[in-house]
Amino acid sequence: MVCLLRWVLCGGFVLSLVDAIFAARPQAIGIDFGPEMITVAHAYSSDNVTLPACINPELGNPFSIYLFLLRLESWSDGTLDALYGGKNEGTSGISNAVVKLFARLVSSLTCCSHDTANLSWVRQCVCSAWHGITARLRSAKRSELGEFTLNDVKDAFVDILTRLQEEARTKHNIDMQSAVIALPDFFNQTLVDLFLEASRKVGITPLVEPISRMAVSTYSSNGTPRKADGKYLIMDLGQYYLDLQSLNASPRPMARNGRLPMDPWGSAGLDRDITRSAIERSEILQTWLSLGGSKAALQEEVRKARVLIRDNIDREVLGAEDHQDHHHNEYPLHLKDPDATAVLSWVDVEAGEMKYIQSIAQNVHNYLVAANNPTGDIRDDMIPTKIDKAFILTSGFDGSLIKQSLEHALGDVEIIGGRLRDCYLAAEGAAQVGLLYQQAWDQRQRLLWKKDEL
Repeated sequence: MVCLLRWVLCGGFVLSLVDAIFAARPQAIGIDFGPEMITVAHAYSSDNVTLPACINPELGNPFSIYLFLLRLESWSDGTLDALYGGKNEGTSGISNAVVKLFARLVSSLTCCSHDTANLSWVRQCVCSAWHGITARLRSAKRSELGEFTLNDVKDAFVDILTRLQEEARTKHNIDMQSAVIALPDFFNQTLVDLFLEASRKVGITPLVEPISRMAVSTYSSNGTPRKADGKYLIMDLGQYYLDLQSLNASPRPMARNGRLPMDPWGSAGLDRDITRSAIERSEILQTWLSLGGSKAALQEEVRKARVLIRDNIDREVLGAEDHQDHHHNEYPLHLKDPDATAVLSWVDVEAGEMKYIQSIAQNVHNYLVAANNPTGDIRDDMIPTKIDKAFILTSGFDGSLIKQSLEHALGDVEIIGGRLRDCYLAAEGAAQVGLLYQQAWDQRQRLLWKKDEL
Protein backbone atom coordinates (compact mmCIF):
# COMPACT_ATOMS: atom_id res chain seq x y z
CA MET A 1 0.00 0.00 0.00
CA VAL A 2 2.92 2.34 0.53
CA CYS A 3 3.80 1.67 -3.10
CA LEU A 4 0.23 2.56 -4.00
CA LEU A 5 0.45 5.81 -2.07
CA ARG A 6 3.74 6.69 -3.75
CA TRP A 7 2.24 5.89 -7.15
CA VAL A 8 -0.76 8.10 -6.42
CA LEU A 9 1.40 11.00 -5.38
CA CYS A 10 4.25 10.55 -7.82
CA GLY A 11 4.96 9.31 -11.31
CA GLY A 12 1.90 7.34 -12.35
CA PHE A 13 -0.46 9.95 -10.99
CA VAL A 14 1.31 12.93 -12.58
CA LEU A 15 1.47 11.20 -15.96
CA SER A 16 -2.22 10.38 -15.82
CA LEU A 17 -2.98 14.00 -14.99
CA VAL A 18 -1.35 15.26 -18.18
CA ASP A 19 -4.26 13.87 -20.16
CA ALA A 20 -6.85 15.03 -17.63
CA ILE A 21 -5.82 18.60 -16.83
CA PHE A 22 -8.89 20.07 -18.43
CA ALA A 23 -11.24 17.34 -17.28
CA ALA A 24 -13.62 17.68 -14.36
CA ARG A 25 -12.16 17.80 -10.86
CA PRO A 26 -11.80 14.25 -9.47
CA GLN A 27 -14.26 13.33 -6.74
CA ALA A 28 -12.95 11.99 -3.43
CA ILE A 29 -15.37 9.08 -3.53
CA GLY A 30 -14.67 5.47 -2.61
CA ILE A 31 -16.84 2.53 -3.63
CA ASP A 32 -16.44 -0.70 -1.68
CA PHE A 33 -17.83 -3.42 -3.90
CA GLY A 34 -18.11 -6.02 -1.16
CA PRO A 35 -19.55 -9.45 -1.94
CA GLU A 36 -22.45 -8.99 0.51
CA MET A 37 -22.68 -5.23 1.06
CA ILE A 38 -21.77 -2.35 -1.26
CA THR A 39 -20.97 1.01 0.33
CA VAL A 40 -19.99 4.46 -0.92
CA ALA A 41 -17.95 7.01 1.05
CA HIS A 42 -17.31 10.67 0.18
CA ALA A 43 -14.29 12.40 1.77
CA TYR A 44 -14.69 16.16 2.10
CA SER A 45 -11.48 16.17 4.16
CA SER A 46 -9.36 13.55 5.87
CA ASP A 47 -11.53 13.76 9.00
CA ASN A 48 -14.90 14.49 7.37
CA VAL A 49 -16.26 11.46 5.53
CA THR A 50 -19.91 10.74 4.79
CA LEU A 51 -21.69 7.60 3.63
CA PRO A 52 -24.00 8.67 0.78
CA ALA A 53 -25.09 5.21 -0.38
CA CYS A 54 -25.25 1.63 0.88
CA ILE A 55 -26.85 -1.44 -0.67
CA ASN A 56 -27.23 -4.82 1.02
CA PRO A 57 -28.63 -7.16 -1.71
CA GLU A 58 -30.86 -10.01 -0.65
CA LEU A 59 -29.44 -13.51 -1.05
CA GLY A 60 -31.81 -14.17 -3.94
CA ASN A 61 -30.63 -11.09 -5.83
CA PRO A 62 -28.68 -12.02 -9.01
CA PHE A 63 -25.69 -10.03 -7.77
CA SER A 64 -25.54 -12.09 -4.56
CA ILE A 65 -25.94 -15.36 -6.44
CA TYR A 66 -23.21 -14.57 -8.96
CA LEU A 67 -20.67 -13.37 -6.39
CA PHE A 68 -21.41 -16.30 -4.12
CA LEU A 69 -20.71 -18.74 -6.94
CA LEU A 70 -17.69 -16.83 -8.22
CA ARG A 71 -16.16 -16.82 -4.75
CA LEU A 72 -16.58 -20.57 -4.43
CA GLU A 73 -15.18 -21.08 -7.92
CA SER A 74 -12.10 -19.15 -6.87
CA TRP A 75 -11.63 -21.77 -4.16
CA SER A 76 -12.21 -24.89 -6.18
CA ASP A 77 -11.26 -24.12 -9.75
CA GLY A 78 -7.59 -23.55 -10.30
CA THR A 79 -6.77 -20.69 -7.96
CA LEU A 80 -5.54 -22.66 -4.96
CA ASP A 81 -2.07 -22.85 -6.47
CA ALA A 82 -2.04 -19.06 -6.69
CA LEU A 83 -3.38 -18.62 -3.17
CA TYR A 84 -0.96 -21.10 -1.65
CA GLY A 85 2.34 -20.44 -3.33
CA GLY A 86 1.80 -19.34 -6.93
CA LYS A 87 4.30 -16.92 -8.38
CA ASN A 88 3.72 -13.20 -8.08
CA GLU A 89 0.99 -13.68 -5.50
CA GLY A 90 3.00 -12.56 -2.48
CA THR A 91 2.66 -15.88 -0.62
CA SER A 92 5.22 -18.15 -2.28
CA GLY A 93 7.62 -17.90 0.66
CA ILE A 94 5.14 -19.40 3.10
CA SER A 95 3.27 -21.78 0.80
CA ASN A 96 4.09 -25.01 2.67
CA ALA A 97 3.25 -23.49 6.02
CA VAL A 98 -0.02 -22.06 4.79
CA VAL A 99 -1.15 -25.36 3.28
CA LYS A 100 -0.43 -27.09 6.58
CA LEU A 101 -2.15 -24.29 8.43
CA PHE A 102 -5.20 -24.55 6.19
CA ALA A 103 -5.43 -28.23 7.03
CA ARG A 104 -5.41 -27.43 10.74
CA LEU A 105 -7.92 -24.65 10.22
CA VAL A 106 -10.46 -26.75 8.34
CA SER A 107 -9.89 -29.60 10.74
CA SER A 108 -10.72 -27.44 13.76
CA LEU A 109 -13.83 -26.01 12.12
CA THR A 110 -15.22 -29.31 10.84
CA CYS A 111 -14.21 -31.60 13.71
CA CYS A 112 -12.14 -33.74 11.36
CA SER A 113 -8.80 -35.26 12.27
CA HIS A 114 -5.86 -34.84 9.90
CA ASP A 115 -2.30 -35.00 11.14
CA THR A 116 -0.81 -34.19 7.77
CA ALA A 117 -2.00 -32.11 4.85
CA ASN A 118 -1.46 -32.00 1.15
CA LEU A 119 -2.92 -29.95 -1.64
CA SER A 120 -5.17 -32.79 -2.79
CA TRP A 121 -6.83 -32.97 0.63
CA VAL A 122 -7.23 -29.21 0.69
CA ARG A 123 -8.99 -29.36 -2.68
CA GLN A 124 -11.32 -32.06 -1.32
CA CYS A 125 -12.22 -29.83 1.62
CA VAL A 126 -12.96 -26.96 -0.73
CA CYS A 127 -15.16 -29.12 -2.95
CA SER A 128 -16.96 -30.38 0.15
CA ALA A 129 -17.62 -26.80 1.21
CA TRP A 130 -18.88 -25.95 -2.27
CA HIS A 131 -21.38 -28.82 -2.40
CA GLY A 132 -22.46 -28.42 1.21
CA ILE A 133 -23.21 -24.72 1.04
CA THR A 134 -24.94 -24.79 -2.34
CA ALA A 135 -27.04 -27.77 -1.24
CA ARG A 136 -28.21 -25.87 1.85
CA LEU A 137 -29.05 -22.84 -0.28
CA ARG A 138 -31.07 -24.94 -2.68
CA SER A 139 -32.95 -26.64 0.15
CA ALA A 140 -33.78 -23.24 1.64
CA LYS A 141 -35.26 -22.25 -1.77
CA ARG A 142 -33.54 -18.88 -1.60
CA SER A 143 -32.31 -18.95 -5.17
CA GLU A 144 -31.74 -21.10 -8.21
CA LEU A 145 -28.00 -21.50 -8.68
CA GLY A 146 -28.07 -22.09 -12.42
CA GLU A 147 -25.71 -21.32 -15.26
CA PHE A 148 -24.83 -17.72 -16.01
CA THR A 149 -22.68 -15.78 -18.45
CA LEU A 150 -20.20 -12.94 -18.09
CA ASN A 151 -22.82 -10.62 -19.57
CA ASP A 152 -25.19 -11.64 -16.77
CA VAL A 153 -22.52 -10.72 -14.23
CA LYS A 154 -21.87 -7.39 -15.95
CA ASP A 155 -25.58 -6.60 -15.97
CA ALA A 156 -25.70 -7.29 -12.22
CA PHE A 157 -22.74 -4.95 -11.71
CA VAL A 158 -24.46 -2.26 -13.79
CA ASP A 159 -27.65 -2.64 -11.76
CA ILE A 160 -25.83 -2.22 -8.44
CA LEU A 161 -23.81 0.78 -9.64
CA THR A 162 -26.94 2.43 -11.02
CA ARG A 163 -28.72 1.97 -7.70
CA LEU A 164 -25.73 3.46 -5.87
CA GLN A 165 -25.78 6.50 -8.15
CA GLU A 166 -29.51 7.00 -7.67
CA GLU A 167 -29.29 6.72 -3.88
CA ALA A 168 -26.34 9.13 -3.66
CA ARG A 169 -28.09 11.60 -5.96
CA THR A 170 -31.51 11.38 -4.28
CA LYS A 171 -30.47 11.36 -0.63
CA HIS A 172 -27.27 13.44 -0.69
CA ASN A 173 -27.36 15.36 -3.97
CA ILE A 174 -24.07 13.76 -5.04
CA ASP A 175 -23.60 12.98 -8.72
CA MET A 176 -21.04 10.17 -8.81
CA GLN A 177 -18.85 10.51 -11.89
CA SER A 178 -15.45 9.32 -10.61
CA ALA A 179 -14.31 7.15 -7.73
CA VAL A 180 -11.63 4.89 -6.30
CA ILE A 181 -12.96 1.34 -6.53
CA ALA A 182 -12.27 -1.37 -3.93
CA LEU A 183 -12.98 -4.90 -5.19
CA PRO A 184 -12.97 -8.32 -3.49
CA ASP A 185 -9.62 -10.09 -3.50
CA PHE A 186 -11.04 -13.13 -5.28
CA PHE A 187 -11.75 -11.07 -8.41
CA ASN A 188 -9.47 -12.22 -11.23
CA GLN A 189 -8.51 -9.97 -14.14
CA THR A 190 -11.58 -11.03 -16.12
CA LEU A 191 -13.91 -9.89 -13.34
CA VAL A 192 -11.94 -6.67 -12.86
CA ASP A 193 -12.24 -5.89 -16.58
CA LEU A 194 -15.95 -6.75 -16.44
CA PHE A 195 -16.44 -4.34 -13.56
CA LEU A 196 -14.57 -1.58 -15.41
CA GLU A 197 -16.88 -2.08 -18.40
CA ALA A 198 -19.90 -1.79 -16.09
CA SER A 199 -18.57 1.37 -14.44
CA ARG A 200 -17.95 3.01 -17.83
CA LYS A 201 -21.48 2.09 -18.89
CA VAL A 202 -23.02 3.98 -15.95
CA GLY A 203 -20.61 6.92 -16.29
CA ILE A 204 -18.28 6.32 -13.32
CA THR A 205 -14.58 6.81 -14.12
CA PRO A 206 -12.14 4.93 -11.84
CA LEU A 207 -9.40 7.32 -10.65
CA VAL A 208 -6.89 4.47 -10.35
CA GLU A 209 -6.89 0.77 -11.08
CA PRO A 210 -9.27 -1.10 -8.74
CA ILE A 211 -7.74 -1.77 -5.32
CA SER A 212 -8.05 -4.69 -2.87
CA ARG A 213 -10.88 -3.83 -0.48
CA MET A 214 -9.08 -5.52 2.41
CA ALA A 215 -5.83 -3.64 1.83
CA VAL A 216 -7.41 -0.23 1.25
CA SER A 217 -9.29 -0.44 4.56
CA THR A 218 -5.99 0.35 6.28
CA TYR A 219 -6.33 3.91 4.95
CA SER A 220 -9.41 4.47 7.09
CA SER A 221 -9.10 7.51 9.35
CA ASN A 222 -10.18 5.49 12.40
CA GLY A 223 -7.70 4.92 15.21
CA THR A 224 -4.07 5.99 15.25
CA PRO A 225 -2.43 7.29 12.02
CA ARG A 226 -1.18 4.72 9.55
CA LYS A 227 2.53 3.90 9.96
CA ALA A 228 4.80 4.02 6.95
CA ASP A 229 6.36 0.68 7.91
CA GLY A 230 3.48 -0.87 9.84
CA LYS A 231 2.35 -4.48 9.82
CA TYR A 232 -1.40 -4.88 9.51
CA LEU A 233 -3.82 -7.76 9.80
CA ILE A 234 -7.21 -7.50 8.06
CA MET A 235 -10.11 -9.88 8.68
CA ASP A 236 -13.15 -9.86 6.39
CA LEU A 237 -16.21 -11.71 7.71
CA GLY A 238 -19.42 -12.36 5.78
CA GLN A 239 -22.37 -14.68 6.02
CA TYR A 240 -20.56 -17.29 3.91
CA TYR A 241 -16.86 -16.50 4.21
CA LEU A 242 -14.02 -15.39 6.46
CA ASP A 243 -10.80 -14.13 4.85
CA LEU A 244 -7.53 -12.99 6.37
CA GLN A 245 -4.84 -10.77 4.90
CA SER A 246 -1.54 -9.70 6.38
CA LEU A 247 -0.07 -6.52 4.97
CA ASN A 248 3.47 -5.39 5.56
CA ALA A 249 3.93 -1.80 4.40
CA SER A 250 7.67 -1.94 4.91
CA PRO A 251 9.78 -1.90 1.71
CA ARG A 252 12.33 -4.20 3.33
CA PRO A 253 13.17 -7.28 1.21
CA MET A 254 12.17 -9.68 3.97
CA ALA A 255 8.69 -8.16 4.35
CA ARG A 256 5.96 -10.63 3.41
CA ASN A 257 2.30 -10.16 2.58
CA GLY A 258 -0.16 -13.01 2.52
CA ARG A 259 -3.84 -13.75 2.05
CA LEU A 260 -5.75 -16.77 3.31
CA PRO A 261 -9.41 -17.72 2.93
CA MET A 262 -9.82 -18.90 6.51
CA ASP A 263 -13.36 -20.27 6.58
CA PRO A 264 -15.65 -21.00 3.59
CA TRP A 265 -18.66 -21.15 5.90
CA GLY A 266 -18.39 -17.83 7.78
CA SER A 267 -21.30 -16.94 10.04
CA ALA A 268 -23.47 -19.59 8.35
CA GLY A 269 -21.20 -22.30 9.75
CA LEU A 270 -21.65 -20.93 13.24
CA ASP A 271 -25.43 -20.84 12.78
CA ARG A 272 -25.33 -24.44 11.57
CA ASP A 273 -23.39 -25.65 14.64
CA ILE A 274 -25.65 -23.79 17.08
CA THR A 275 -28.71 -25.16 15.28
CA ARG A 276 -27.33 -28.66 15.71
CA SER A 277 -26.85 -28.09 19.44
CA ALA A 278 -30.34 -26.64 19.79
CA ILE A 279 -31.84 -29.71 18.10
CA GLU A 280 -29.94 -32.08 20.36
CA ARG A 281 -31.22 -30.21 23.44
CA SER A 282 -34.86 -29.77 22.38
CA GLU A 283 -37.38 -32.60 22.00
CA ILE A 284 -39.81 -30.09 20.48
CA LEU A 285 -37.41 -29.35 17.63
CA GLN A 286 -36.67 -33.04 17.11
CA THR A 287 -40.39 -33.79 16.85
CA TRP A 288 -40.99 -30.83 14.54
CA LEU A 289 -38.25 -32.00 12.18
CA SER A 290 -39.49 -35.58 12.22
CA LEU A 291 -42.90 -34.31 11.10
CA GLY A 292 -41.45 -32.62 8.04
CA GLY A 293 -40.05 -29.38 9.40
CA SER A 294 -37.28 -27.78 7.35
CA LYS A 295 -33.81 -27.78 8.90
CA ALA A 296 -32.81 -24.93 6.59
CA ALA A 297 -35.77 -22.85 7.80
CA LEU A 298 -34.83 -23.66 11.38
CA GLN A 299 -31.26 -22.52 10.79
CA GLU A 300 -32.56 -19.24 9.37
CA GLU A 301 -34.65 -18.69 12.51
CA VAL A 302 -31.63 -19.51 14.67
CA ARG A 303 -29.61 -16.92 12.73
CA LYS A 304 -32.18 -14.23 13.47
CA ALA A 305 -32.66 -15.25 17.10
CA ARG A 306 -28.90 -15.39 17.71
CA VAL A 307 -28.66 -11.69 16.84
CA LEU A 308 -31.63 -10.70 19.00
CA ILE A 309 -30.77 -12.83 22.03
CA ARG A 310 -27.61 -10.74 22.55
CA ASP A 311 -29.66 -7.53 22.94
CA ASN A 312 -26.78 -5.37 21.71
CA ILE A 313 -28.25 -3.73 18.59
CA ASP A 314 -27.49 -0.22 19.91
CA ARG A 315 -23.80 -1.09 20.22
CA GLU A 316 -23.65 -2.69 16.77
CA VAL A 317 -25.57 -0.06 14.83
CA LEU A 318 -25.33 3.17 16.81
CA GLY A 319 -21.88 2.63 18.31
CA ALA A 320 -23.01 2.93 21.92
CA GLU A 321 -20.05 2.34 24.25
CA ASP A 322 -21.90 -0.12 26.47
CA HIS A 323 -19.75 -3.11 27.35
CA GLN A 324 -22.22 -4.73 29.74
CA ASP A 325 -23.78 -8.07 28.87
CA HIS A 326 -27.52 -7.67 28.22
CA HIS A 327 -28.27 -11.08 26.72
CA HIS A 328 -31.58 -12.89 27.18
CA ASN A 329 -31.52 -16.41 28.56
CA GLU A 330 -33.90 -17.59 25.84
CA TYR A 331 -35.37 -16.25 22.62
CA PRO A 332 -38.38 -17.69 20.75
CA LEU A 333 -37.96 -19.43 17.41
CA HIS A 334 -40.80 -18.62 15.00
CA LEU A 335 -41.35 -21.88 13.14
CA LYS A 336 -44.79 -21.05 11.62
CA ASP A 337 -46.30 -23.88 13.64
CA PRO A 338 -48.51 -22.95 16.62
CA ASP A 339 -47.74 -26.27 18.30
CA ALA A 340 -43.96 -25.89 18.07
CA THR A 341 -43.13 -23.37 20.79
CA ALA A 342 -39.36 -23.78 20.63
CA VAL A 343 -36.73 -21.37 21.95
CA LEU A 344 -33.04 -20.72 21.37
CA SER A 345 -31.06 -21.04 24.59
CA TRP A 346 -28.23 -18.68 25.46
CA VAL A 347 -26.29 -21.71 26.71
CA ASP A 348 -26.14 -23.07 23.15
CA VAL A 349 -25.28 -19.66 21.67
CA GLU A 350 -22.52 -18.93 24.18
CA ALA A 351 -20.94 -22.37 23.82
CA GLY A 352 -20.97 -22.23 20.01
CA GLU A 353 -19.62 -18.70 19.82
CA MET A 354 -16.87 -19.35 22.37
CA LYS A 355 -15.70 -22.41 20.44
CA TYR A 356 -15.64 -20.32 17.26
CA ILE A 357 -13.69 -17.51 18.95
CA GLN A 358 -11.06 -19.90 20.29
CA SER A 359 -10.73 -21.70 16.95
CA ILE A 360 -10.23 -18.49 14.96
CA ALA A 361 -7.80 -17.13 17.57
CA GLN A 362 -5.65 -20.25 17.32
CA ASN A 363 -5.71 -20.19 13.53
CA VAL A 364 -4.71 -16.51 13.41
CA HIS A 365 -1.82 -17.30 15.75
CA ASN A 366 -0.77 -20.25 13.57
CA TYR A 367 -0.95 -18.09 10.46
CA LEU A 368 1.30 -15.43 11.98
CA VAL A 369 3.75 -18.13 13.05
CA ALA A 370 3.76 -19.48 9.49
CA ALA A 371 4.26 -15.98 8.08
CA ASN A 372 7.33 -15.61 10.31
CA ASN A 373 8.71 -19.04 9.45
CA PRO A 374 8.73 -19.98 5.75
CA THR A 375 10.10 -23.50 6.34
CA GLY A 376 6.60 -24.88 6.79
CA ASP A 377 6.87 -26.05 10.43
CA ILE A 378 4.48 -24.74 13.07
CA ARG A 379 5.49 -25.40 16.67
CA ASP A 380 4.15 -23.99 19.91
CA ASP A 381 7.51 -22.41 20.79
CA MET A 382 7.70 -20.36 17.57
CA ILE A 383 7.26 -16.60 17.60
CA PRO A 384 4.44 -15.16 15.44
CA THR A 385 4.79 -12.07 13.27
CA LYS A 386 4.19 -8.92 15.30
CA ILE A 387 1.12 -6.93 14.21
CA ASP A 388 0.84 -3.16 14.73
CA LYS A 389 -2.86 -2.79 14.00
CA ALA A 390 -5.79 -4.99 12.97
CA PHE A 391 -8.87 -4.18 10.92
CA ILE A 392 -12.18 -6.04 10.75
CA LEU A 393 -14.53 -5.76 7.78
CA THR A 394 -18.00 -7.18 8.30
CA SER A 395 -21.47 -6.99 6.82
CA GLY A 396 -23.22 -8.70 9.75
CA PHE A 397 -23.40 -8.96 13.52
CA ASP A 398 -20.54 -11.40 14.19
CA GLY A 399 -17.64 -8.96 13.88
CA SER A 400 -17.49 -8.80 17.68
CA LEU A 401 -16.57 -12.49 17.71
CA ILE A 402 -13.68 -11.86 15.33
CA LYS A 403 -12.59 -8.95 17.52
CA GLN A 404 -12.49 -11.22 20.56
CA SER A 405 -10.51 -13.77 18.56
CA LEU A 406 -7.95 -11.11 17.60
CA GLU A 407 -7.71 -9.91 21.21
CA HIS A 408 -6.83 -13.48 22.22
CA ALA A 409 -4.38 -13.97 19.34
CA LEU A 410 -2.68 -10.55 19.21
CA GLY A 411 -2.82 -9.24 22.77
CA ASP A 412 -2.65 -5.48 23.27
CA VAL A 413 -3.05 -4.36 19.65
CA GLU A 414 -5.35 -1.64 18.32
CA ILE A 415 -8.32 -3.21 16.52
CA ILE A 416 -10.42 -1.11 14.16
CA GLY A 417 -13.93 -2.18 13.15
CA GLY A 418 -15.92 -5.24 14.11
CA ARG A 419 -19.37 -3.65 14.46
CA LEU A 420 -22.03 -3.42 11.79
CA ARG A 421 -21.69 0.37 11.80
CA ASP A 422 -18.07 -0.09 10.65
CA CYS A 423 -19.17 -1.66 7.35
CA TYR A 424 -17.85 1.41 5.50
CA LEU A 425 -14.14 0.97 6.43
CA ALA A 426 -13.02 -0.12 2.95
CA ALA A 427 -15.15 2.54 1.25
CA GLU A 428 -13.68 5.21 3.52
CA GLY A 429 -10.15 3.99 2.85
CA ALA A 430 -10.84 4.20 -0.89
CA ALA A 431 -12.28 7.71 -0.43
CA GLN A 432 -9.13 8.75 1.44
CA VAL A 433 -7.05 7.58 -1.53
CA GLY A 434 -9.41 9.53 -3.78
CA LEU A 435 -8.87 12.59 -1.60
CA LEU A 436 -5.10 12.31 -2.13
CA TYR A 437 -5.75 12.10 -5.86
CA GLN A 438 -8.02 15.15 -5.70
CA GLN A 439 -5.53 17.20 -3.66
CA ALA A 440 -2.72 16.40 -6.07
CA TRP A 441 -4.99 17.40 -8.99
CA ASP A 442 -5.78 20.71 -7.23
CA GLN A 443 -2.08 21.35 -6.65
CA ARG A 444 -1.36 20.66 -10.30
CA GLN A 445 -4.08 23.11 -11.32
CA ARG A 446 -2.64 25.83 -9.07
CA LEU A 447 0.79 25.35 -10.64
CA LEU A 448 -0.72 25.71 -14.09
CA TRP A 449 -2.55 28.89 -13.09
CA LYS A 450 0.65 30.37 -11.71
CA LYS A 451 2.44 29.47 -14.94
CA ASP A 452 -0.27 31.23 -16.96
CA GLU A 453 0.06 34.35 -14.79
CA LEU A 454 3.77 34.48 -15.53
